[in-house]
Amino acid sequence: FRRVLFRSAMFAELENDIRSERIKAGMQVAKHKGIKIGRPGVPLEVSESVRLYASFTTDSISTIYNHVDKKMSRATVGRIVKHKGVDLLLNAFELVLGKIPKAHLYIIGKFDNDDYSELVKQRAGEIGNVHLLGHLPVEDVILYYKSTNLFTCASIYEGFGMPFMEAQASGLPCVGFNTASIPEVVIDNETGILVKTKDTKAFSEAVIELLSNNKKREQFGKKAIEHARDYDWAEITKKLYKEYHRIFNCEL
Repeated sequence: FRRVLFRSAMFAELENDIRSERIKAGMQVAKHKGIKIGRPGVPLEVSESVRLYASFTTDSISTIYNHVDKKMSRATVGRIVKHKGVDLLLNAFELVLGKIPKAHLYIIGKFDNDDYSELVKQRAGEIGNVHLLGHLPVEDVILYYKSTNLFTCASIYEGFGMPFMEAQASGLPCVGFNTASIPEVVIDNETGILVKTKDTKAFSEAVIELLSNNKKREQFGKKAIEHARDYDWAEITKKLYKEYHRIFNCEL
């Protein structure tokens, strides 16, 4: 991990592009040969049980709900590193504020002691309405999923995109870039909106559209929960069992 931090930005970006192409190529070969790709899953019962958490009256939960402006809020979850595109997200959010001044952005993730983290902190202060929450326990992360309107992530590379799936399991529509594995996790124009990579203007327009259209946001949110059920670990295990059985043609 430390070695990755010292690579040049250009090399890291090139590496991510190569990885993205390898993922796409691998999926095409698998599809051609009739091989199904095994997917990671999410513990759906955890995300669904947050409805019970919402009825509790503990101090921590009250603080979270009082802190979040439910009307115009969006969240992002992930480590604060360059390939997660937090700087791009902030640039897009600045455009959103031009149209929706009451919007708020909540960024959850661990900061490293590096120049990129300092850049993010500086930009967040300049833009305003950006809340840098740092690392949070999973229980609090789930509460933020449930107390915001939208999940946004400007990552330019994801091996799977677990935060996208966790957000969808919590009923949040997503906005992200149409790159790497993200289109496999987010269904464009059904559970969220995907735009061209690094196009912060298109990204901001997608955010504005979903924040301004309650009906569409609710429709995407319902579809997101349905989509997330396919990634429940119980379902993933069943599919994996069947695929092993098909390949080896034997009882396991």
